[in-house]
Amino acid sequence: MRQSGWVMKAFALSLLLLLLSLASCRQAETTASPDALVKSWLEAWKAMDLDQMLKMTADSYKDEVQRFYSNEFKAYAKLDYQNLKLQVLKQTADEATVQATFTAILESSSNPVFGEPSMVTQSPVVHLYQLVREGGSWLVKSITRQPGS
Repeated sequence: MRQSGWVMKAFALSLLLLLLSLASCRQAETTASPDALVKSWLEAWKAMDLDQMLKMTADSYKDEVQRFYSNEFKAYAKLDYQNLKLQVLKQTADEATVQATFTAILESSSNPVFGEPSMVTQSPVVHLYQLVREGGSWLVKSITRQPGS
């Protein structure tokens, strides 16, 4: 019986170490390259996961991200994007500029009082992400948003 308990503890510890390793690899994947970070940022935006977005944001930009996206997330029931094209325009060891061109899909929630249906807006956009490398990871330092063509 004692040996069985030890085997279970060793198995649980091995499983925990494996899960921590996978989580660490996933974090490294999302911040390993400038374009990977922008793709992860957009996935967090689509999921309306402000906490995850803030983890990918430089400290100097966090207040603006908090303010802008918390308002956007209140205004829409669903966010999505299509036809994403990423292009690294400039990259040094510590800074990068990534252009993201995509169709933003914004769905407002329906109004239950007046019975209005939800409204879906699709618009082409171009975002320029200014990134900074801190602690071995790329972080969003600023975003310039422009309408696309």
